[in-house]
Amino acid sequence: MTVPELIDSILNRLRNQLYCDLSPHDFQRDRPFLINAIGTYGHECRQRGWEFDVPFLYRELCQLLMSFKRYNVEIKYVPLYLQRAIKRHIGQRAEELKAAALTIGPKIQKITRGLTVVEAVREPSPVELLAAVYGDITKLRKRAAAERRAGRTDSDRQKTLL
Repeated sequence: MTVPELIDSILNRLRNQLYCDLSPHDFQRDRPFLINAIGTYGHECRQRGWEFDVPFLYRELCQLLMSFKRYNVEIKYVPLYLQRAIKRHIGQRAEELKAAALTIGPKIQKITRGLTVVEAVREPSPVELLAAVYGDITKLRKRAAAERRAGRTDSDRQKTLL
């Protein structure tokens, strides 16, 4: 499983679990914000210096989603709730996750050390990819907000892209 597959799988779970009663338009509207919320896991782990493989990240996110169902929480805005829940989840389990990172991180480094001869050509880790997704979407949202404040229209933005 790769990071894009992980994101798609978690999005499908969210759609089936939390958006089943809503219109498909609501899910499509929230999709970029949900991707950003999923990327929060990578961002938080990267800030702490933790490295995890994709199956571990997938298990953690699935456990978090199952806790939503188990506690039957009323959620007003799913992306914001998910982002805060991920931060809370990591904060509450920091010691356990740090211990897991100490066992998984060296395995990942050992595998990549054996495969890559040149350090500059290495693939980013799953945590780095999730953190990049979070960072990219956050930058895009800030840029769009600044453009809205400046009064630029969609046609002006399209002209600058061409």
